Amino acid sequence: MATSNPIILRKAAPYLAIVLACLGLAWCSFSTDDTAPVEMLPRTTASPQSGASATTYQQTAQVDPLPADMDLRGEVKDMQARGKLPKIDVSKDIKGADQNLNGVRDDMEAWIAAQPMTDQQKSSAMLKAAAFQKTLLVDLNDKVALQKLEDELMLATKCLGDAYNPNRDESYKISKQMEAMNTSTKDRLIRYMQYNAALSGMSFRSPTKYTCP
Repeated sequence: MATSNPIILRKAAPYLAIVLACLGLAWCSFSTDDTAPVEMLPRTTASPQSGASATTYQQTAQVDPLPADMDLRGEVKDMQARGKLPKIDVSKDIKGADQNLNGVRDDMEAWIAAQPMTDQQKSSAMLKAAAFQKTLLVDLNDKVALQKLEDELMLATKCLGDAYNPNRDESYKISKQMEAMNTSTKDRLIRYMQYNAALSGMSFRSPTKYTCP
C-alpha cells in the first residue's frame, strides 16, 4: 500500500514525449524503401492571437541510402529473428494488431511474455502496456476521459514499481521501453505527443489506496 500523495502538474506536457523520438522513430526508420524516411521533429511556436504555445512539425532532409555493406535494416531484422530486438508492429493502423482483444498490442504482449519477469511483474507490465495503448485512442477533447486514463497510468506505474520493489529503477527502464515500443511509428509518436499536449494545465494525484493485479 503506497503512502505518498504527490500532485503531478502537466504544464509542459508537449515536451515530455520528445525524448521518445530517438527510441520511437528508431523502430520505424528501417523501412523497405531504398531511402530513409523523412523525420518529423517537434518545435514550439506561439499563437499570434493568444500567445499560447503550439506544437508544429518540421521536416528534415532525406538522407542517402546506406551502402550495401552498411545496411542496418538487414542487421535489425536478423537481431529480431534471434530475439535480440523485439519484433515491432509498424502497421499503418494507430491501434495495431490485438487479436485477443485484451487491450494490449500483440507485439508488446509477446515481448512482455518473453521477458525474465515474475508473474506479478508481467501482470503489472501488461497493465501499463494497456494504459499506454489507450493514450493513442482516447478522445483528446474529453477531459473526463483524459483524467481517467491518466489515473490508470499512474496506478499502473505504482503497481509496476511495487512489483520490482526495492529495485524500482528496473521498473522505470521497463516502462520507458514499453513507452518507446508504443510509439513505434511516426503517426503513433505524433498522436502520443498530442495526448501529452492535451494534458497541459491538468493536475493528477498519485493513488494512495489501490489494488494491483
